[in-house]
Amino acid sequence: MLSFIYLNPTFSNIPVCETSVDMALVVDGSSMITQSDPANWGRVLGFLLRLLEKFELSSRGTRVAVVVYGDEGQVVFYLNTYSSSVSGFNKLIGTFQ
Repeated sequence: MLSFIYLNPTFSNIPVCETSVDMALVVDGSSMITQSDPANWGRVLGFLLRLLEKFELSSRGTRVAVVVYGDEGQVVFYLNTYSSSVSGFNKLIGTFQ
């Protein structure tokens, strides 16, 4: 059986990316993530938030889409849904905690 390994990357030494990109995040939301430790889902979300803090998120800058999958995939939001700040992303992804 595979287990979840948590490395706690902070991205602190990585500058903010100033290039505009369209980013699609496909996130494993299956029970395998939380099977060994229920706190793993929070760690996954924390990783995503730290990653996204390194991009200028806006409707004209970097746009993000998120799909969470387990037994089936579910679009959390599309590239044109989220266009303001990481706190907005946190509110949207919080519905899946």
